[in-house]
Amino acid sequence: MDIPIKKKHPLVKYRYHIIGGILFLAFVIYVIISGAGPRKIRYNEENLVIAEVKQEKFLEFVDQEGIVQPKQTIKLNILESGVVERIVAEEGSMLMQGDTILVLINPELIRTIEDERDELEKQRITYEEKKLEMERKSSQLRRQTMETIYKLDRLSKQYQLDKEEYHWHQEQGTT
Repeated sequence: MDIPIKKKHPLVKYRYHIIGGILFLAFVIYVIISGAGPRKIRYNEENLVIAEVKQEKFLEFVDQEGIVQPKQTIKLNILESGVVERIVAEEGSMLMQGDTILVLINPELIRTIEDERDELEKQRITYEEKKLEMERKSSQLRRQTMETIYKLDRLSKQYQLDKEEYHWHQEQGTT
């Protein structure tokens, strides 16, 4: 035969649930009472300033000193490195796309540009010298050509005169 088991009283059977519910209810009541009651303001006596209250013009904003953190920080990437020469945009100013923020200076890049500019100038001077040399040679060749044409013309006339004189001597000798 089985042994009859006594039924447990409901308070004993659900004791942990009941204890948990009572603790939760006590916590909710504590939060409500502490939120509704008078609040304590804790302050540091060094930061407390007592001043006379005066009636003044109402300002829509209050000047405060402090540190402001931006909502968004934007990092700039540039193609060439450099040193900041001057800042064009003032701190906190609103900028549009394409606005100049700062001016960078790159001494190495400037030196490279100046070297290339000097090299270009040297090449231009060399070009001018070669152009002058070619013009001088061209002028010399024209002079030589003119001298040759003059000599040819003179020799051609001399030849004609010699030929006429030869024919004349031949006619004189035969007649």
